[in-house]
Amino acid sequence: MRGQTSWTTGRIGLPGVSSAYGIAYGNGRFVATLSGNSVNGVNPPAAAWSTDGVTWNPSTLTSPQQGSIVFTAGAFYLAGGNSILRSADGQTWATVYSSPNFNASFRGIATNGRSMLVGLSSNGANAYLYSSDLITWRSTPALPNLTNPGSTGNAFLSNPVFGLDRYFAPYDSIQTNRNLISAVATTDDGTTWTLTASVLPVRSQLASGNGRIVNLAFPDVYISTDGASFQRLTNAITLELGNSGPLLFSGGRFFLANTLTYSIDGLTWAPLAVATLPTSTSFAGIAYGRGRYVAVGRVAGTNQTDLVAVLPANAPPLFADIPNDRTILEGASTTFSATLDNPDITTTYQWKREGVVVPGSTAPTLTLARATLADAGRYICTVTNSLGSTSSDPALLTIIPAAQAGRIINLSVLTSLDTPDTDFTLGFVIGGAGTSGPKSLLVRAAGPSLAPFGITNFLPDPKLQFFANGTFAGENNDWLGTAALTTLIAQTGAFTYTGPTSADAAFSAANLTTAANTVVVSSATTGSGTGSVIAEVYDATPTAAVTATTPRLINVSVLKNISAGGTLTAGFVIGGLTSKTVLIRATGPALTPLGVPNVLADPRLTFYQTGTAVALATNDNWSGTQALKNAMSAVGAFPIDPVGKDAALLLTLQPGSYTAQATGTGSAAGAVLVEIYEVP
Repeated sequence: MRGQTSWTTGRIGLPGVSSAYGIAYGNGRFVATLSGNSVNGVNPPAAAWSTDGVTWNPSTLTSPQQGSIVFTAGAFYLAGGNSILRSADGQTWATVYSSPNFNASFRGIATNGRSMLVGLSSNGANAYLYSSDLITWRSTPALPNLTNPGSTGNAFLSNPVFGLDRYFAPYDSIQTNRNLISAVATTDDGTTWTLTASVLPVRSQLASGNGRIVNLAFPDVYISTDGASFQRLTNAITLELGNSGPLLFSGGRFFLANTLTYSIDGLTWAPLAVATLPTSTSFAGIAYGRGRYVAVGRVAGTNQTDLVAVLPANAPPLFADIPNDRTILEGASTTFSATLDNPDITTTYQWKREGVVVPGSTAPTLTLARATLADAGRYICTVTNSLGSTSSDPALLTIIPAAQAGRIINLSVLTSLDTPDTDFTLGFVIGGAGTSGPKSLLVRAAGPSLAPFGITNFLPDPKLQFFANGTFAGENNDWLGTAALTTLIAQTGAFTYTGPTSADAAFSAANLTTAANTVVVSSATTGSGTGSVIAEVYDATPTAAVTATTPRLINVSVLKNISAGGTLTAGFVIGGLTSKTVLIRATGPALTPLGVPNVLADPRLTFYQTGTAVALATNDNWSGTQALKNAMSAVGAFPIDPVGKDAALLLTLQPGSYTAQATGTGSAAGAVLVEIYEVP
């Protein structure tokens, strides 16, 4: 779009409106904040919206008048009176914060898309309202006198801005000799403020954009590219531009609002187009969207009127969406993206990490296929077209080491063998996308060592038989207290056996390479042997040795016949520091096609966090929901009938210990399989 040669002026055109105080663009609309007088007893709207800057529609708001407005995180935020409101369309608004002090007045608003700083005047004292998440808000005390402790000092709150990864505000300090000292204060959190290295001679106003902070203190301009000090450009603004009005930034350009004069860098100023404006024009805000600039304000005088100026024009790169902070696991992939409102054939992209160019990163997206710990840091995207360059706010990438990733580290089943020569089966699958090499596991079946826990009817002599991919690979009857097993039990945090001569069973799979494995738990005494037994599988890879390619327990399961009214309980532990999504199933009817006889006809699944009596989730019939179908497909689970009686849950869990219980309906008995899958 080449753009026209002159601004087109007009009015908001709504009853009672006599002035516009701010404007923002987002979601395809311009939204302006207004003030005026009632007409026939009807108050004018406090905001209006337009798709082109020419035809305006009233919002449902009649107060607060004279509000400040920004668009961020997909919504408009309006600060005025003693309230902050939010709207997605500029038409319907909801209050997100209301000051308990009715003498408070919000004015001036700045944001980085994740947090927000709002100027606050209360009972004659200036302060700020700050939100780190756009949800919760806290007020800060008046700024201390940073240049002369003990004296009065307040920020001039009409124009806080965000740029160079921090907030800035003009700052005034009254010295002991009553002289006024002006400066610029900065903050990262809305609470702790520091001064930049520069002290200014007069009150000033700020704007942020194009990788710099521009500070106007007529006739001088001060520019900072590091946020610490300002370079003074003496007499940068000529006398004819002296009645410049607010200093604004929009659409990749700085503006002297009253004259509609612009600058890309704050050094050189010129008209963007011809502007024939009424006498006493005062613009308060300007926004860019849909290929045009829209400025709003008023014409002062006895009969004050609102004023709108519209100019279709090209602009330097203007972000529609910027890259966001994210946290990922070591070895995972992630993509940053930057979307423009105004891309054209001259647009180029360059990504940087901590100020250093990322090789080959010249696309709107930046993908890190397998992130390493060295990839952590702050990323920005600098976009350039024929009119200039714009840099995104930094996006922080946090990498969690693979050793701290959430993963299944233990399966335990406490049950009983009620009749001689019966058994049950534990299953476990090792692997995971991008993993390779052997896996270390500890497998146990404890009977006699349950006695210290108050269990007297324990299985006297449990036995383990191990099958790798269906092939018998070894067994253990008595563990014999070997040094290797003793060390492994301590390393995994398993409870200790009562002694080396106990009849409990255990074995170490130190270099397991098969993916699908089973362990059959039975009594070592043929024809006799019943009682309680706990069977366990532990991930035995030391935490310090875990990497992104270390195989994991991605599926653990137990298959057992339960009696009428009985329960099959499987406990498992999520280790690490991050959450893990798991698929949990209790299947009965779905086992029949696999050749399992006498299945439990209608299993019910109940899920607990270990140590709590209230269930976190329950399911009877899974009903074939799409989310569960997708999860089953993703983990490669065998199919179950969508209208069958099997049960399933899909849950995202924080690290901790959990219990899944399968029960039958009424007096039903039969075989049931409880499975826990890691969902990628």
